[in-house]
Amino acid sequence: MAFGTRFIFMLDFYLVINGEAQCQWTDPVGTGYLLCYDKKVYLNHKIYLIEFNDAFEMTAGCHTFNFEFRLSKSLPETITATLGKIEYKIEVFLKAPSLYKKSLPFKIIRNYDWVDFPELSIPVQLGNETRFNGFCCNDGIVSMTVILPQQGFSPGQVVPFTILYVNKSTADVSLTKIELWRKTIYTTPMRTKVDSVRELIKHTQGVKRATTISFNLSFRLPLVLDASNYSYCRLIAIQYVLRVEA
Repeated sequence: MAFGTRFIFMLDFYLVINGEAQCQWTDPVGTGYLLCYDKKVYLNHKIYLIEFNDAFEMTAGCHTFNFEFRLSKSLPETITATLGKIEYKIEVFLKAPSLYKKSLPFKIIRNYDWVDFPELSIPVQLGNETRFNGFCCNDGIVSMTVILPQQGFSPGQVVPFTILYVNKSTADVSLTKIELWRKTIYTTPMRTKVDSVRELIKHTQGVKRATTISFNLSFRLPLVLDASNYSYCRLIAIQYVLRVEA
C-alpha cells in the first residue's frame, strides 16, 4: 500500500475475508410475481493488520503488511451462474480519518480427493425399454442398458462407459445419441429452479433388428467445468447428467 503525502494518521487498518452464495429470480404468479431469493454466508473473518488505541502516524512510501488465514475444507467452489453466484473477496479498510476501502476478489478451486466420496466410486447401471408397434412386421422390444464404471469424474478426464443393446424387434436402430448435460439447481425457501445446458453431443452406431450387441465408448470431459458443489452448497448445486438415446 502506497501513501503519497508526507505522513498519514491511521485510526484503523484491517481486512475482512468474505464468502457467500446467493441466488435470485422472479416467477409469474397470477397477476403478479413471486420473488425467489436466498443467501448463505460461508466465510466472514476480520483480521487487524495494525491495531491502534490512538491515531498512528504512517510515513509516506510503500508499506507491506503480511497476513495469513486458513480456509475451511468445506467451502464450496466459486461459481458464477445465470441466477446466482458463489463468490469470495478480501475487503481492506483503512480509516485515516476518512474511510478508504478496496475489494479484492479471489476464487476457491477445490482439489477433490475421491477417498472422501466413496459413493462416487460405485458403478452405476441404468436401463430402458422401448416397444415398437407397427403393421405386424415392425414390432417388438428394444432394451438399452448404459453402464458407468464410477459416478464421479474430474474436468479433462476420459469417461468410459458401455452400452448394451438387446433388439428383439423387427426394426433397425440407426444410431445412438450421447449427450452430457449440466443442470444448475437453485434452491430457495420459496421455490426450486433447474437450468439445463448441453455441454457436448456425439453420435455412434445403433443396432440391427433381432440383434444383441455391446460396445464400449468414451468421451473426454471439457477442461473447464464448474464443480458440482452438491456436498457443500445446496443453494446453488450443479449436476452432470449423461443422456443416451436411440
